[in-house]
Amino acid sequence: MIHFTFKIGFLFQFLVLVGGCVHIEWLRHPQRVERYTQSGLLLNDGVELRLPGVAELTEPTPFLDVATARGVESDQGRPIGLMRIWHWCGNDPMRYHLERVDLANLVLFLGEGRPTGSRTTRPRPRPRGLPLLNKWGWNISHYKSFLRWEEQQEIQRSTCIHCGHNLTANVSGRCPECGKETKPKE
Repeated sequence: MIHFTFKIGFLFQFLVLVGGCVHIEWLRHPQRVERYTQSGLLLNDGVELRLPGVAELTEPTPFLDVATARGVESDQGRPIGLMRIWHWCGNDPMRYHLERVDLANLVLFLGEGRPTGSRTTRPRPRPRGLPLLNKWGWNISHYKSFLRWEEQQEIQRSTCIHCGHNLTANVSGRCPECGKETKPKE
């Protein structure tokens, strides 16, 4: 155990000494994904982890394979995986970046699943130039687009579909601004 800890400590010390920063997030209780189903992820204990907001999972791409390779966990009903983020600029001090990613949002963002509900969750156009996913991880530019898209989706989910009024903490089912019926959050 001491030998293993020494190797890990030496690795991180080496990464920082050569001018790099390290950002690592982790899963508290990771479970291995056996396979994908049309409605979610089948875990190694036989439980199917559904993807909230995704009616049907289409053909998975390498993004989902990479995000589930280190396991997944459920965080307040949301499936979470890990993605390595590639900081491609030589002037960026970040050398190793491992980030928690909401898999349901990832699937919708990439257009790998059909969304549920009446709201449209169009996938973002893929940026041109650098590859989105390579052996070093997910391109930082595309990852930042994903974060902006997640924020927009959260704002859209908490507003009235008729008038745009903020419905955060509204439990009546009716918009106080326009008086029309609102659908409960998914």
